[in-house]
Amino acid sequence: MRIFYLLKQDVIFQFRHRFYYAYFFILAVYFSILMNVDGVVKEFLTVFILFSDTTVLGFFFVGGLLLLERDQNILQSLFVTPIKLHEYLFSKVLSLTILATVASFIIAISAFGIPKNIFFFTVGVVLSSAFFIFTGITIAVRSKTVNSYFFNAIVFTMLFFLPLLDFFGVLKSRFFMIFPTHGSIVLFKTLFEDVSLFDMAVSTVSLIFWNAVITVVAYRWFVKYEILKNTKN
Repeated sequence: MRIFYLLKQDVIFQFRHRFYYAYFFILAVYFSILMNVDGVVKEFLTVFILFSDTTVLGFFFVGGLLLLERDQNILQSLFVTPIKLHEYLFSKVLSLTILATVASFIIAISAFGIPKNIFFFTVGVVLSSAFFIFTGITIAVRSKTVNSYFFNAIVFTMLFFLPLLDFFGVLKSRFFMIFPTHGSIVLFKTLFEDVSLFDMAVSTVSLIFWNAVITVVAYRWFVKYEILKNTKN
């Protein structure tokens, strides 16, 4: 199947550009930090790392990947083949989500052992990672350089990080519940506390909804700003 071929090529491409090597070095640093903290500090720090790093890594990686493929004229030639756009996008999301999931479990297990609710924790990691990757694709197709991509990416991450204010007790507000990342935090908290089934279900539905929205936007923008642009040229 084409999707498996694409997935294989994506993983090889990511290894070739040392994405995995660099990130697992960072994981080693996180591991050493978490081994030396305890209590509430460990809880806050673990959720912060999961939220701001492991599940967001695809968000930053995918922009670099797309821009590299554009510069190497891979995108220009890719879509004259039988490969479909949804296969290409799914392969990107799947390859980076696998990396994010492995990294998240390394962090989670090193801090608290096997998650209390492994199903909803996994759902939180996978859906959060997918959301950020599709958001990254949406930004990347309109970015001309790596610098412009990272500038726009930072603006978006600051917006999505607002629910952390509620988690850290800085600013309590129901307003944060509209953010997809609020659901991420709720599901990550299943690592160390009992979260009600209702809250987990609502968080899951919220993440599914926002994933559906950003998937449609990413697909349409890719067609408009990448495929149609290259066709006209």
